[in-house]
Amino acid sequence: MKIFAIDPGSEKSSFVIWDPARDIILEHGLDVGNGILLQRVRALEEQMHLVIERIASQGMIVGQETFDTADYVGALGEAYVHKYLVHKIFRRTIRIWCCGSPTAGDSNIRRFVIDRYHGEAQAIGGKKCPKCKGKGWFGSGRKECPVCKGAKWKYPPGKLFGIAADEWQAMALAIYFFENLLFGREKKGGEPNE
Repeated sequence: MKIFAIDPGSEKSSFVIWDPARDIILEHGLDVGNGILLQRVRALEEQMHLVIERIASQGMIVGQETFDTADYVGALGEAYVHKYLVHKIFRRTIRIWCCGSPTAGDSNIRRFVIDRYHGEAQAIGGKKCPKCKGKGWFGSGRKECPVCKGAKWKYPPGKLFGIAADEWQAMALAIYFFENLLFGREKKGGEPNE
């Protein structure tokens, strides 16, 4: 079963579609217009879990953007025809689970996801060989690079290569859902998630 995780915004949202069985990101999108993403969710034919970050009151005054985001979260849930597969999870829940603090920032969430995939070199990778500069050969006669042995990479692209900005939050949301809710392993007494 695939997981479509969305970090919503008032006008643009970011998402990842992750297949936990094969542990690969099938697709990701950064700052996708909400109308476009809403159409995408409506058009989904394959059954998957739609996981959306939920807005929560934190006792502070909020602006219109927060209400617009909350409206959009509701619209996404309604747009998906397999409604029993829609899950809404509070950002605070993700922050506490990932970092042990409700005030953890985006950089902390990013670090958590990268650490789950064994660090930057393995998780992200994509660093070209410094000797051949990613050509795979070096010197006259185009002999195989002695450093990378023709592979072109110091670190080949990892499973999270290309993930950026708010896509990290969407990935953390997907991991949380898979590890804590998908198989009913949620701890008792937590925040409501649906």
